[in-house]
Amino acid sequence: MINNANYISSHENNIKIVASLILDAVDNGGTVFTCGNGGSAATAAHFTCELMVKMEKIRRPIASVCLNADVITMTAIGNDFGFDKVFSRQIEGLMCNKDLLICFSTSGESKNIIEALELAKASAFYTILFTGNRDSIADITIRVESTNVQFIQEAHDVLMHKIVEQIEERIN
Repeated sequence: MINNANYISSHENNIKIVASLILDAVDNGGTVFTCGNGGSAATAAHFTCELMVKMEKIRRPIASVCLNADVITMTAIGNDFGFDKVFSRQIEGLMCNKDLLICFSTSGESKNIIEALELAKASAFYTILFTGNRDSIADITIRVESTNVQFIQEAHDVLMHKIVEQIEERIN
C-alpha cells in the first residue's frame, strides 16, 4: 500500500498540469480519450467515468471516451488488423486536434499503447502516459518509481483521483 500524502506531494506539479490540460481541451471543444490493458484498462475506464459523471461534486460532464470499453470495436480491430492496432485505429477515426490522449501502462512496453502514443503524437494530439519506471514518448509521462505492478496500479488510481479532485475544484 502506498503512502498517499507523500506520493501525491511528489507528483503535485504533474497533477496540476494534467488537470489544466484536461480543462483546456474540453473548454476548447475537445474530448479526453483514455486507454490501457488489463488492470490499466480498468483505471482508464474508471478515469473516464469520473470525468463524465462526477467524483464528489455535481458539475458539468467532461467529454471523455475510454477506447478499451468498446469490446466489439476492439475485437474487430484485433481480428482484422492485429491487437497492436486496437487503440491507434480508433484514434485515427475519432480524435481531432482539440483532443487529449491519456494512456495507462504499468510496464510502459505495451505495443498497442506505444503505437497509440506514436500515432497521436504524429497527428499533433497532446499525450499523457501513466506508467511504471519507464521513459516514454508522451508529452507528459507520470512515472511511478517501481517495478511492482500492484504498487504502480495503486499509485495510478490515487493520482487519477487527485487530478479529478483538482478539476472539480475549478469547474461548475
